[in-house]
Amino acid sequence: MVPLAKPPGRFKLGAPQTPPTPGSGHYTGKKMKVSNIRLGHATNSSSLHSLIFLPPNQKPSDDYSKDGCFGWEFFTCFSHKAKMDYLTMVLQSNLRHFDPQVTEYIIRSVCTDTKFFPRGYIDHQSIITLPRKFGSDYIDEDFFLDLTNYILQPNLAILGGNDNTHEKHPLATNAFRLPITDKVGTWYCRKDGMNDEWVLYNSNSGDKIRFSFNRKQDFTTNTTKAEAPELVDIKITDYCPYQCPYCYQDSKPTGKQNTGLSLHNIITTLADLKVFEVAIGGGEPTLSKNFAGIISYCKKLGITPNFSTKNLDFFRDPKNYKLIEGVGGIAISVEPYTYRKTIAELYSCLNYHEYPKEQISIQIIIGGDGFCTDCSLVNIAGSMYNFGFDKLTLLGYKLTGRAKGTQERFDKNKLFNTIKEISSKYWIKIGVDTQFIKMFKEQIQEQIPSYLYHEEEGKFSCYIDAVEGKIGASSYCRELIDLPVRLTPEIILEHFKSF
Repeated sequence: MVPLAKPPGRFKLGAPQTPPTPGSGHYTGKKMKVSNIRLGHATNSSSLHSLIFLPPNQKPSDDYSKDGCFGWEFFTCFSHKAKMDYLTMVLQSNLRHFDPQVTEYIIRSVCTDTKFFPRGYIDHQSIITLPRKFGSDYIDEDFFLDLTNYILQPNLAILGGNDNTHEKHPLATNAFRLPITDKVGTWYCRKDGMNDEWVLYNSNSGDKIRFSFNRKQDFTTNTTKAEAPELVDIKITDYCPYQCPYCYQDSKPTGKQNTGLSLHNIITTLADLKVFEVAIGGGEPTLSKNFAGIISYCKKLGITPNFSTKNLDFFRDPKNYKLIEGVGGIAISVEPYTYRKTIAELYSCLNYHEYPKEQISIQIIIGGDGFCTDCSLVNIAGSMYNFGFDKLTLLGYKLTGRAKGTQERFDKNKLFNTIKEISSKYWIKIGVDTQFIKMFKEQIQEQIPSYLYHEEEGKFSCYIDAVEGKIGASSYCRELIDLPVRLTPEIILEHFKSF
């Protein structure tokens, strides 16, 4: 399937895959519009089910098993009935976790002009994973109906085949696949009415894609603003004992630990807005008395909690591993002079408690006085590789707090090339923030497709300082706006629209 969308302000370095354009010059159907693409791992499949738009005068005959079985064999579904049979099996395959009688009842209620195939199937490597309603275990019916209307276009055909033979389906020259995936994990969705788009989010991998069934445009377009935030950065404490010289929040051991806003109210409000994930920060969030509570409450309401920390003692305490089950991503801040010790100790903690490293990202600040340069970056990447860490987050330095007055002292082209080299040499997945994109704007524009990143904060995400009771486009914007003690979705949306 088409690779998936990354959160705003992040991209992966390396040679991107360009999404295919459906059809050819005589194409007359509705093309999907996809934006905010995140490149994930390529999934190889033994069976290949794809779509093709045909010219108006070409109407192939149906050629498929009438018992609801869509596997490795070549097949063609072109008529309304044939495509509904296929869609019925898509829905049925996504309802396997229900009791068979419940599944049959749903199928007969939703797919009224086809029949239930008790022994039907779609090959597991080609099945479309239908997203669930936000915060629930139920397939989103509106999404399935939009998908159905799209598939039932009169000049669209569904083709089946496999990649274990040199033979190809005779109609497959201009085939394409939907920008929805069979990737492992639980997918949730929400409708963005302002842009007439669906946003799909994988709570396991963090993959995300935004696309529309309805616009007559190419796959990639310029959606520049979401109807509501998809990610919210929340500051839960200003206390931090580490006193890092580059802290743009200027957090201290004397920083406030109590929040001016109710974290319970904030998370409830964000769930009402169907915000997919939150980034919990500070200060040092793991030392906040509210940390365990906000993690648990996010998970309860269907929001994925992520957090950044420098506190290695957190990973020495066995009870914390139960707490972070279901957490999305954990970023560990390291410094260019102490990274060896930090990475080695982190590895020892995770290994001792038999905790997987997939959630962990090593996080460093790039450029400026005392920050990471091309030489130290290579060393950090090598240390990560030696201890089995494969995710690296690069943050551009901010000119606020204790980092105010920082001067650039590095060669941008050299550093950017170093980043690409370590990505391929050490098999490291690299993510960046929006400030990094601003710092390397020229290099990125030359080498990275525009649909893989955003240059502005506040377009798909925002920041809430729960300590001071303020909101802004980002955690380092010049001016933050006061929030009332009692938040509502309408208040968040009003401010978000102004960013």
